[in-house]
Amino acid sequence: MRATLQLWLLAASGLTVLPHGSFAINHTHIAAVSNLSQAVMDAVGRQRWFFTHASVGGNIVEGMHTLQAGRPTRYKLSIYNWPGADGSYHGGVATTGSFGGANYRAATAPSSTSSGMIYECYRENPPWQNKFACFSNSFSMSGWGNGKVDFAMDKLCWIDPDANSTTYVACMSRLEQMYPAVRMVYVTIPLTGLHDSENNLRNNYNRAIRAFCTLHSNLLYDVADIQAWAPNGVQQTYVSGGVTNQKLYSGYASDPGGGDWHLNSAGQERLALGWYALAASAVTNTAVPLVFRAVALTDNVILRWSDPTASGVTNACVHIRSATNDYPANTAAGVSVYTGTNRMHEDAGLISGQAYYYSVWISNDGANFTNPP
Repeated sequence: MRATLQLWLLAASGLTVLPHGSFAINHTHIAAVSNLSQAVMDAVGRQRWFFTHASVGGNIVEGMHTLQAGRPTRYKLSIYNWPGADGSYHGGVATTGSFGGANYRAATAPSSTSSGMIYECYRENPPWQNKFACFSNSFSMSGWGNGKVDFAMDKLCWIDPDANSTTYVACMSRLEQMYPAVRMVYVTIPLTGLHDSENNLRNNYNRAIRAFCTLHSNLLYDVADIQAWAPNGVQQTYVSGGVTNQKLYSGYASDPGGGDWHLNSAGQERLALGWYALAASAVTNTAVPLVFRAVALTDNVILRWSDPTASGVTNACVHIRSATNDYPANTAAGVSVYTGTNRMHEDAGLISGQAYYYSVWISNDGANFTNPP
């Protein structure tokens, strides 16, 4: 039987292990993007994103590129391996494994990733269950969770009305526990402009995701809500079975008369602005607690923590210390374990059965450390 270390502390002394905080980014946040300070936009421009998607996701990526190309000093997120056009729903990160199979996933993460970059994988449209598996495999098999990105999201398409919300939140919750240094972003399912049973299912799915994110304090990119509100502030709805549902505003659709619910340039820009509102929420909310977790193995402890800049500091540097008798109370107590800007560290060569207490501090300048929020 494998012996395990006694691990008494999963976070810093005085730090509560909490979710990141609940932010539902929807149509109400679009107008505010133009008023975000340049300092906030600069901070957004240092983020790293991982995004798996199909065609509507490609439309959103096109909108992100258009914003960046038009005002590069304002909109600083770039698309990895951008080819110059998105006509075939380009994905700079290729797929590997068998399409729709148990090993389907994004290709292996590069050895190093760049700030201000969106690493997007066009994984097309396998069954909705395999879309979740592809996203999960991209972390467990392709290394996208090992300090490569700050945020990650997986988006379904309107062709997935039968998707199960319980399966989705179970997948996302598991990834949040396994990869605490990555901010997992929940996403609602895109809508069509039809008044039909499939759009009813999409609305039911979205209501369940919104309720879960509110209850469990998750970050939500509410694609459906952004799609449903026209620029003049009028929501597009219909009633089915006494329930009011949202539908896609036709002015965002490529060809609503022909049943093409992909996004035109107006819809692409609208969703891209929503993405920037999403990214900015992690910069402007200073109440987000640092998440610090540890897993005790036989003679080592794997430490993982969230991006300190998401907690309102300007530097990603942390300092971690340990002791065997109590939580280190200051940066001179105990033994230094790690100082740096990674978001994972292995504390190796430990004694099995011994109790270890860990404390973590964050920094605004990389040299002076203080307690995290």
